[in-house]
Amino acid sequence: MYIYDKWVFEEYPIIRIDCNKIGYRDFGLKQALIQELENIFGSYGIESVQNELSLKFRELIEELSKKFNKGVVILIDEYDKPLIDYLDKDNLYKAKENREIMKDFYSVLKPLEPYIKLLLITGVSKFSKVSIFSDLNNLTDIALDPDFNEVCGISQQELEDNFVEELKIYDKEKLRHGIMVTNGTLMETRYIIHTPYLIFLRIKASLKIIGTALVRLLF
Repeated sequence: MYIYDKWVFEEYPIIRIDCNKIGYRDFGLKQALIQELENIFGSYGIESVQNELSLKFRELIEELSKKFNKGVVILIDEYDKPLIDYLDKDNLYKAKENREIMKDFYSVLKPLEPYIKLLLITGVSKFSKVSIFSDLNNLTDIALDPDFNEVCGISQQELEDNFVEELKIYDKEKLRHGIMVTNGTLMETRYIIHTPYLIFLRIKASLKIIGTALVRLLF
């Protein structure tokens, strides 16, 4: 990586929760989150004494900060999955239950700001309008902020600079059409961002086409 010898990397304690993988469908959201926090406690060799979800979350943040004498990095991926999975008519009550659980869970974060180095929450829906984050009004929405466009994915310039050989067999102008759409808004051309997997699929497809053409020529 270009930045490798140009930045002093410092390790921080991390709380990472992927809401798509915590088993809320099987155990219920509250129990699934409690178990996930228990797993993180165990990974850092810390014993939890709290049983209630929000208190356990608070305890984890405070204990990690105390143990490492640093702010805690909190990464929560697909925060809205326990909601959008239950938006059909028959399960809407479950979405409402999970909404209240999530509101209680996130409510501990604001008063713990001195213990937090970074909080990053990702999702595809803006459920802030339904009060999940009503107690956490110090969040910054970076979804459409141009300064953060290249945080995730590969920019068009990075693609052209680092995939020179691959682009010899794949028209980069075709890749240019893979413009990222965020929240239904088409980004400007200069902010084109590609997902790594999409690049892989397109280049792989090109190789298959070339391979098929060679077989036809040989046989």
